[in-house]
Amino acid sequence: MIDDYLNSKAYFYDLCENLNDMIQSVSPQGKILYVNKSWRKKLGYTNTDIKNINIFDIIDPEYTDVCKKEFKKVLSGKSINNIVVKFIKKDGKKVWVEGNANCHFDEKGKPLFTRGIFRDVTERKNLELKVSKLKSDLEETIQKKTLELELTNKALQKEINSRKLTEKSFKQIIEASPSALLMTNVQGTIQMVNTQIENIFNYKKDELIGEKVEILIPSNLTRKHKEYRKEFVNKPSSRPMGYGRDLIALKKDGSHIPVEIGLSPIKSDAGLHILASIIDITQRKNTEKEIKESKEKLSAVMNNTSDAIIEFDDSGNILITNNQASQFFDKSKSQSNNIWEIIPSESTEVFKTILEKAKKGSNINDYETEAILTNGRRKPVSIGLTYSKSGNKNYIVTIRDISESIVLRNKIIDIEKSQIVGKMAEGFAHHMSTPLASILLRVQMLKEDFSANNDLQQYIDKLELIEEQVGYGQKVIQRLLKFVSKPNYEKQIARIVDILKESVEIVKPLLKKNNIDIILDVSNTYIIRCDQNLFQMVISDLIINSIDAIGKDGQIIVSTLDENNNSNVILKISDTGTGIQRNVLPFVFEPFFTTKTKDKGTGLGLSVAKRVIKEHNGDINIESFVGKGTDVLIKLPLY
Repeated sequence: MIDDYLNSKAYFYDLCENLNDMIQSVSPQGKILYVNKSWRKKLGYTNTDIKNINIFDIIDPEYTDVCKKEFKKVLSGKSINNIVVKFIKKDGKKVWVEGNANCHFDEKGKPLFTRGIFRDVTERKNLELKVSKLKSDLEETIQKKTLELELTNKALQKEINSRKLTEKSFKQIIEASPSALLMTNVQGTIQMVNTQIENIFNYKKDELIGEKVEILIPSNLTRKHKEYRKEFVNKPSSRPMGYGRDLIALKKDGSHIPVEIGLSPIKSDAGLHILASIIDITQRKNTEKEIKESKEKLSAVMNNTSDAIIEFDDSGNILITNNQASQFFDKSKSQSNNIWEIIPSESTEVFKTILEKAKKGSNINDYETEAILTNGRRKPVSIGLTYSKSGNKNYIVTIRDISESIVLRNKIIDIEKSQIVGKMAEGFAHHMSTPLASILLRVQMLKEDFSANNDLQQYIDKLELIEEQVGYGQKVIQRLLKFVSKPNYEKQIARIVDILKESVEIVKPLLKKNNIDIILDVSNTYIIRCDQNLFQMVISDLIINSIDAIGKDGQIIVSTLDENNNSNVILKISDTGTGIQRNVLPFVFEPFFTTKTKDKGTGLGLSVAKRVIKEHNGDINIESFVGKGTDVLIKLPLY
């Protein structure tokens, strides 16, 4: 019975429910399927609450994007370990959690649900933040104490030089000093030390008095130290010892410590003495090492992000940039001088307002504007801005290039507009079909009534002209309905000449408006297997490109050429337009690349055309000469 229970779902459910760790199971859509008692207790949600929320509803927005990326990795089969995020409790408070997650899959490899186990690490994270604050305070204290020590040394030197002190009063001053002080004669014999020296080196005073100062120097440095001491005696002056070098001292137990030493010559009736002020900088060195490591980590993070990051002061002077910022604005220049150099003049007042908001504590995210590059060009960007109230109190701005996002956004708008226009055109065509059919019927009836009277022949001729125009209108409506209807994407056998005629009919109003002649020099014998709707769209787009290149008054020739093996045909579309520059030609088939103005193209036409032709086992190339025109060559397999 016990073995059966230990292998039962009830046992494992009871085990999960009584664990202190937070356990959760989530569907691939983010729906919470199961949480244990510890999870509910720590976050304050009931089972009823859980049914109505998504896992991303309880994740701090600051971590939502990261968690969504990690969730996708889990659904792809990867396990994530030791991820740290913030969960939002029911009462709105936030807790730090750390945990692992993986995914369970069915026999076909389809993800069924994710499993996660988390632990509340809020207390640990708060302690880490306190430690970080303590480090900052410690650094400030060290700097303050160092300054105090320097001021003390200066005051002590002034006091020594300004008055002749008796040995007793001099020793009292030395002993009262907060700095570790040691005095030797010109031979390097220690004559006096204060209590601070004892504290640093763990020697008693009587153990040092009368000994050479090299007792406090590592053996491998004593020879050099004697040389330095001799140089100082020859040219005595108040100065730091070993400037630019790391100085090491030797304690009684044989351990080494980093020190800073200030040397001052003391002249008296007894001769020249050297007073050394010694500071144990072990703690400072450790702090400097931590700061250096933190800066290196921060620099690595800054230089490995895709966003440009710039730090600038209240006057706009740029202080720090990452590698991406240098590449974004000018690859040949390390950094710009002032933030206002990259802000357009018309955006100055708005940007000043944003700076004020950031200074008051607001975080500015995804503010879209333009940035001026070093060459004067403008680029659309998304800006994030924050103001650092600690340290030097500067602004930090992140700049992201959103050129492609803008193009995609505009393309989506164009597609939506096209869909609306298509629906309107379809409605117009349906509504006009019936009146035109009625008009055509009336005209035919009048012709039949007038045919018996030869005197009415002139009216019959006019009626035939009306009949012809009404018929043309019906053809236009049928073509419009065919164009806006949902195409059936199937490859069928078709004559190239028929496809070209249909394509020309679609753009004929543009040709007439711009006074452009089009010549079709195409044989009736060429047959291909293609998706006629897609192919008509490609040919129409290519002819429209030629119309845009010509502008007004020109000619377009559409012709066919045989290949030697008779297995392919080459369709050639030539225009008398402005042509394309040689350095631009290699990029014309790239998505979003265009030589047109913003109101005429998004740069998707040729890339789509190439893809359609490749799907038909064909190829497309462009030959162009500036000022002479462009030839588009399409090679297709014959059926």
